[in-house]
Amino acid sequence: MDPKSYVLADGRNDDSDSDQEIEIALQSGLIDGKQFMIKAQKRELINKVEDIKQKLSQIKSNGAWIKTVAVTASKELIFDQDIDNDFEREALFYKQAQDGARQAIANLKQLNIPFARPADYFAEMVKSDSHMHRVRNVLLNKQKEKGRRDTVRRLRTEKKFATKVQKETESQQRE
Repeated sequence: MDPKSYVLADGRNDDSDSDQEIEIALQSGLIDGKQFMIKAQKRELINKVEDIKQKLSQIKSNGAWIKTVAVTASKELIFDQDIDNDFEREALFYKQAQDGARQAIANLKQLNIPFARPADYFAEMVKSDSHMHRVRNVLLNKQKEKGRRDTVRRLRTEKKFATKVQKETESQQRE
């Protein structure tokens, strides 16, 4: 049983009692506070620059581009303008994405790797056909209901207009 969830018969939580007991024991000298203190361990900083550079060069030279598919944006697409200009920043993100896609396509063409899906390719669908038929039926029913409401609204306005025209013709005939 979790000691934090343990409740005494009189409704008090045992956790608060143990804290009080420890405080009393510390004050009376029955226990020393050394066992309750947590010492922060100081770790020695490790900065092996040569090893890091060696590993980086190993990563760069290890394997073909297709294993990582890493693309870096061109240097002219670095954002160095006003950081509060959200529109310019978003436009630059878009340009960086386009540039990256162009670089990746060029690399794939150079490696003779097809990157476009063939016209006769059929992918496995996430949703089943029966589910998609139900979704289609729901959408068609909504569209039919909207059309019916529009027709009823149009007929109502036509009827009002016809009544208005009829009253005007009757009033003109009386005069």
